[in-house]
Amino acid sequence: MTETIETITIQGDGITASLLVWRRFKRPMPGLVERVYDLNPRLALVGPVLPVGTVLRLPVPVVKAEPDVTPSASGAKPMKAIFSVVVGGQDITLNLNPVLQSLRVSDKAGMSSDTASLELDDRGGQIVLPRPGSLVLISLGWEGRGMGRVFEGTVDEIRASGSRSGRTLSISAKGMDTRGKPKEGQRRHFDDTNIGDALSATAEKAGLTMSVDAELGRIKRPYIALDDESFVAFGERIAREVGGTFKIVGDKAILAKRNGGSSAGGASLPTVTAAWGRNLHSYDIAPILGRPVEKATRSRWYDKAKADWLDTTADTGTEGGITIKPARFSEPDEDRAGEQTKADAAESDRKSGEGSVSIEGTVAAQPEGQCIVTGCRPGVDGTYRIESVDHDYSRSGWTTSLELRQPKGEAGKDSR
Repeated sequence: MTETIETITIQGDGITASLLVWRRFKRPMPGLVERVYDLNPRLALVGPVLPVGTVLRLPVPVVKAEPDVTPSASGAKPMKAIFSVVVGGQDITLNLNPVLQSLRVSDKAGMSSDTASLELDDRGGQIVLPRPGSLVLISLGWEGRGMGRVFEGTVDEIRASGSRSGRTLSISAKGMDTRGKPKEGQRRHFDDTNIGDALSATAEKAGLTMSVDAELGRIKRPYIALDDESFVAFGERIAREVGGTFKIVGDKAILAKRNGGSSAGGASLPTVTAAWGRNLHSYDIAPILGRPVEKATRSRWYDKAKADWLDTTADTGTEGGITIKPARFSEPDEDRAGEQTKADAAESDRKSGEGSVSIEGTVAAQPEGQCIVTGCRPGVDGTYRIESVDHDYSRSGWTTSLELRQPKGEAGKDSR
């Protein structure tokens, strides 16, 4: 296994090496915390909590995507699904065991925040209400195989309901603190600045750190303005303009390349497999959609030197496309038109097919990663982009549901 090195500066309180690794990769990374200490021997002298301002080297493994491994996929006897919930620094898993009715975690590409919800049996009203804003950590896994973190966020809303048939307490959490500064409007502008620097500056004012895809971050703009626009809205706007995916996880904001299959730092996202007869519970897939299929996208821009309107186009890469999709609005220059056509082309290719699968629970599935569907039928089997991930845990088990887009490979082809 090879690795690259990122330089990280600790900018928040209460950060440990293990929490830093989770926030960077958002999936189990065995042995990586130990590797962090190997590369940064002085960390052992400061204690488990890293002081604000500490600069360290973070190894980023470069690995080939591997197929999903779950109890059913590996051919082993199905095992018991397990969970862990930490609220406000306290592990309340044992207390939740007898009252937890269901647990759901949703992670969607292009959305600014993940969500989690817990439904609890509230008979007698004995459950102590968590404080809004309390840190919530949720992990899922299989007995004997360990667990992986699937959610990090804060308590957002608490709702109690009851009838003669029983009482229920619902606790919802979001990856971003909705009461915090990321939703506060900012009024500022940047002259002749790349979007990476603009995002980092606005993120800092919102109390967040920023990680931007290197290629997207280098895009330069003569003028960038926020007119009482929140950091959340600004990040989502930039993502739409340059073909990115914007998300906030904990105290970190991320802008990754859409359809890129990698994180903002460049690390490859895992590939999961949905195999009929192994780990696939159900599927509903349309590998071919007629109306959204386009051959290319086009943006109109004004050339001041020629005093004329010109067009810039970009191929979508979608097979079977015939027409060219025009942008809704004209752009001020050729660079902006090029950025917009690429963003529109990526989105058009993503919408060329759609579907969903339900598989045995796995923490490997992530939005923008890939899912290989196999064993269903010719024309459906193939590779798809993961649009969203939903984890559902209850006493009956744990399943992961994937919303799929962008069919590739043999998807949509039946050569018989």
